Amino acid sequence: AIYRQDFIAFFRKAFEILNPAEKFDPAWHLEAIARLLEDCDGTRARKIINAPPRSLKSFVVSVAWVAFRLSRDPTHKFICSSYSGDLAAKFR
Repeated sequence: AIYRQDFIAFFRKAFEILNPAEKFDPAWHLEAIARLLEDCDGTRARKIINAPPRSLKSFVVSVAWVAFRLSRDPTHKFICSSYSGDLAAKFR
């Protein structure tokens, strides 16, 4: 039940399930991204998140947030974009 209500708990568990060989290292920027996404909750749809490569921003936003929102509202629609076609295809 906690994973249905708490996005941070959800993305930590999602990381653990999708990357069982890797250790999750919680960082302040991941919680900041999560809070930003939770605060808007669909009211302001456009966000720009800048962070260094390999900082899990794509996972948190394009995988975990989409799954979390769709589990709560299957009619919600997303548009995700990337600088790279290969990266975009990875998250399809």
